[in-house]
Amino acid sequence: MKQVVIIHGGDSFSSYNAYLTALKTRDIDYDRLKYHQRWREWIAEQLPDDDILLPTFPNGSNASYDEWVIYFEKLMPFLRDGYTLVGHSLGAMFIAKYLHEHTLPSRARRIVLIAAQHGVHEGDDVGSFAVT
Repeated sequence: MKQVVIIHGGDSFSSYNAYLTALKTRDIDYDRLKYHQRWREWIAEQLPDDDILLPTFPNGSNASYDEWVIYFEKLMPFLRDGYTLVGHSLGAMFIAKYLHEHTLPSRARRIVLIAAQHGVHEGDDVGSFAVT
């Protein structure tokens, strides 16, 4: 049985004030409040013979890289050699930065990064997830 770990996206800000400003100025879309199946769950349904792990990383609305590292490293003992690691959006940025700074304790068969921002551009706020 294959293991696939999917790390979701989120938001990160350079300061708490930037986060509060985003909360105050961001509009709420009524249709997005309604239930809809997300792609991660859809993939899990398509692969019923595999272990699809969908961890919920801490504070997805104002994510902190250091907090995500703590949580990610708690997942490591559960992973068998040959797992697939998938990161989407901020999750992909997390994986890229983590691999830049650390060595995985077990061997991944593949690592897939989807829609990761590369670098920091003027006006972007990726908080502590920027690779320096």
